[in-house]
Amino acid sequence: MANCASCAHQRRICPEGCVMALHFPRTRTQEFQLVNRVFGVSNAIKILKDLDFSQQKETVEALIWEAEAWEQDPICGPLGLYERLEEQILMLKEEIQMLKEEIQMPGEQNPVIQERGFDLERDNGHIHVQQQNVANPSFVQDLERERTHGVRGFHHQEQERGNNSGR
Repeated sequence: MANCASCAHQRRICPEGCVMALHFPRTRTQEFQLVNRVFGVSNAIKILKDLDFSQQKETVEALIWEAEAWEQDPICGPLGLYERLEEQILMLKEEIQMLKEEIQMPGEQNPVIQERGFDLERDNGHIHVQQQNVANPSFVQDLERERTHGVRGFHHQEQERGNNSGR
């Protein structure tokens, strides 16, 4: 029987029923070394020996994950990762709230829509479009096309219009 990463590290022959052989074959030497540096061989064996195989498998993956977290952040380890993720979540929630407020501002107009000569009025959740000047009458058709074909069709037509005007 080939030595597992743990037994090879300890320079011994893998005994019958070696709990580490199931989870740390020689192909996972780097992962074993991470776990060994953080937890130690004897602690890892103690953690795994009383668990059934499926629990051992999940526990080994958790040990590897935690060891990698400690390697990346030796001061805070997994807590540091958690805190960074928590900070990102808070920033994203703030951004979502700002975007929601921007969408709901009744007096504010989208500059592109204003540029095209339209005024939007909100009434009980519905948006009414009123054309202020007729400088660009195809815009109503564009809005209708966007509503039926989606944004992609609208942008595609804008690109075509821009390409045709440059010729």
